[in-house]
Amino acid sequence: MNNHQQSTSKRSRVVFERRNGPYYRQLSEHFRLLIEGDDLPAGAELPKEADIAEHYGVSLMTVRNALKELEQQGLIQKRPAKPAVVLVPSVDTGRALSLRKFTDMAYLTRNGRLEVLNYGTEASPVFRQQFGAESDPEGYCLRAILITEGVKRSFITCYLPNDVGANLSAEEFDDPLIFNTVQKHLGIRLEAAHLTIRAEVASSAVAEHLGIEKGYPVLSLEMLYETALGRRVEYTVGLHRSDFFRITYDSHNDIS
Repeated sequence: MNNHQQSTSKRSRVVFERRNGPYYRQLSEHFRLLIEGDDLPAGAELPKEADIAEHYGVSLMTVRNALKELEQQGLIQKRPAKPAVVLVPSVDTGRALSLRKFTDMAYLTRNGRLEVLNYGTEASPVFRQQFGAESDPEGYCLRAILITEGVKRSFITCYLPNDVGANLSAEEFDDPLIFNTVQKHLGIRLEAAHLTIRAEVASSAVAEHLGIEKGYPVLSLEMLYETALGRRVEYTVGLHRSDFFRITYDSHNDIS
């Protein structure tokens, strides 16, 4: 290893836990912090993939996926037959996300907390639109701010049908992942989430809560959660500041 690699090796022994999301995500986040903290300055070479795998106790596939994510974020450049090199940081350091699994969603709120603004009953067409035509037109609505690293990054609105929301209090929303609160306090196992992604701009109210300009671009992520039997339990809309979050997917040519 070169001097930068040796320094990083001495300072960066961490333990990854499955509850914090995919290992490759935790590894890429760890290296992102090293890069942004100048422990790995522009031009520095990362250790070889095999050395990273051995040092952190992860598989080569985990390392490769982590490096791929760092490259997608514009933080490193992978090179054939050579270690990856750190690039000059770009202005955009938003997190590139792939939301295929619930653990990916956990990564979205990693090290975050919810600041609850209000929780109570209200009438809205959303309840019948999302929970079915036979649903009560009134239900419970939670509005909160997602704060990570001391920054207000997302405005969250969560709708719950009456038979779910009535059994929860505002104080119980102590997990940045609302579906975790539903599962933990009510014992309802959520098996699937239907996601809709939209490009929007911040309203006056959202802008004020997030400390941004009215009309600032936000990423709207709508998540409709249901049980294994298809019962719809939670509908959450997160308006995420576009300078912090973006969605990325791999695409393969399947057209012959």
